[in-house]
Amino acid sequence: MVFVNEVAEIIHGCTHRHLGYPNKNIGDAFLIVWKFLEKDVIYSDKEVKLKEDSPTVAAMADMAAISFILIIAEINRSRKLAKYCENEELNKKMPGYKVKLGFGIHAGWAIEGAIGSEYKIDASYISPHVNITMALEEATKIYGVPFVISHDYYKLMSKEVQDCMRPLDNVIFHGFHEPTTIYTFDVDMEAVKLEPEENKIEEKEEDINDIQMKQRIRARIAREKVQKGTVEGTYFIKKKLQTDKDIAAMRLPFTQVLNDNIIV
Repeated sequence: MVFVNEVAEIIHGCTHRHLGYPNKNIGDAFLIVWKFLEKDVIYSDKEVKLKEDSPTVAAMADMAAISFILIIAEINRSRKLAKYCENEELNKKMPGYKVKLGFGIHAGWAIEGAIGSEYKIDASYISPHVNITMALEEATKIYGVPFVISHDYYKLMSKEVQDCMRPLDNVIFHGFHEPTTIYTFDVDMEAVKLEPEENKIEEKEEDINDIQMKQRIRARIAREKVQKGTVEGTYFIKKKLQTDKDIAAMRLPFTQVLNDNIIV
C-alpha cells in the first residue's frame, strides 16, 4: 500500500496541477477525469457534443495527454520510487524491476454519481466510454507502449500535439462494429535522471504539517492560475512540448528518427 500511495502522490499531484480530477483506484489502476468547460458542451435530446474548432476544447484535450507525459518524467525522477528498483528481494523475483505506468486516454460521455449504500459510497463514472478507456490502458501492455490514445481523443487535440502522435493500429472495440485508429506518444523513459539527493534534516511533526499545508496552498494557487489562463486563452500546455526539458529529452530519439526519415 505504501508503494501505491507513493505513486498516487505523483499522479494526483500532477493531475491536480493540470485541471484533472483523480477519481478512484481499481486495483493498481487509477481513474483520472478531465472535464471540458461548460461553454464548450452542447446538449441535445439525442447526444452530447463539443463545439467544433473551440480553442479551449483543444487546450483541455492537450492537458491530459501532456500531463501523463509529465507524470512519467516525475515517476522516473523520484528517489522514493527508485528504492524499489534497488530492492534485492524484489529484484530476485523480478530482475531489473522498474516502476512503469501505462495510460489509456479516451473522450466521451459518462454518468457521474455516487455508487454504494449506507455502508460505503464511492463517486464514480459509468458509461461504455469508461470501458473503452480501460481497454486502452490494457492495450499498453499488449503493444509495449506507455500511451494508447483513441481517435475520438486524438481529433480533439491541437495540431502541435497531434503531430507528436504515432498511429499504432486499427482496432474494433467490444460492443462496436466499426474499426478505429489508436495512437501512441513515443517517449524514452530512461532519458530522465534521478533527482539529486537532499540533505536529510530532522523535522518535528509540526514542521511537517506546516510544510504540507504550504504545499497544498501552492498547489491550489497553481491550479487556479492554469484554470484562469486556459479559460482566457492565455495558457496553452502544448507549449511544454518545446519548453519542458524532460519532454524534450524523452522525445529526442524519436524526433531525430522522424527528421531522418523526412530527409531521406
